[in-house]
Amino acid sequence: MTPLRADILRYLWQHREGGTSGEIGRSLDANYRTVAKHLVTLEDLGAVESDADAQRQGVRVVYRIDAHGFDAAASQLLHYLKGK
Repeated sequence: MTPLRADILRYLWQHREGGTSGEIGRSLDANYRTVAKHLVTLEDLGAVESDADAQRQGVRVVYRIDAHGFDAAASQLLHYLKGK
């Protein structure tokens, strides 16, 4: 887990209405393209969900925390950190 990815999760947890990669990037002083890549990874892990379909290019995508997926991802991270 990178510090930026953790910051993205924290942002989404605190902003339950969600946000775009640009909104999140501006808030975290990070490039929106970098944020977007992390968001896709977090979505693949199940920690976040989006309103996007398969065609994302040029589309405004809003990401939100997936509470159940977030808890599962956090649990997996905790197991990893403990060496289990």
